[in-house]
Amino acid sequence: LAELVVAKEAFDLGRGQDAMIEQAYEEYFADERQDEEHLWERIKNEYMSHSRGAMGATAVLEAALAGRIGTMIVTRDAKLPGTQCRDCEHLVHGTPETCQQCGSKSVFEVALIDALTRQVELTSGQVNFVDEIPGLTKAGHVAALLRY
Repeated sequence: LAELVVAKEAFDLGRGQDAMIEQAYEEYFADERQDEEHLWERIKNEYMSHSRGAMGATAVLEAALAGRIGTMIVTRDAKLPGTQCRDCEHLVHGTPETCQQCGSKSVFEVALIDALTRQVELTSGQVNFVDEIPGLTKAGHVAALLRY
């Protein structure tokens, strides 16, 4: 019987179409927010058990470059700095003046969230942009559920 239940509360079909659409949107976004919170809790639990979770830009970038990310969660308005080397293409979180891999001074700033998103998608991972979740913000606006 529970599988046949579509919603948590009755939907008044006697209301106007605009009111029904508005209620449907409200319920959709409430469910989406709940799913985001569940994903954050799952990542946090994996991280705390030293298992398949990564938190913070540096750890998530390292996992992304290794192809380990199954699902990444990012605060929607997060802006994190990154730097990439023109010579060896090494990517890091932060803004060093020289490449940490080859020592080149030919580096440029990148939007780290964009670079992370591209890298995760290249390895068939999922990226979820979410509204602010206090714990995620405190963890550096980015976290991931790892494949292994």
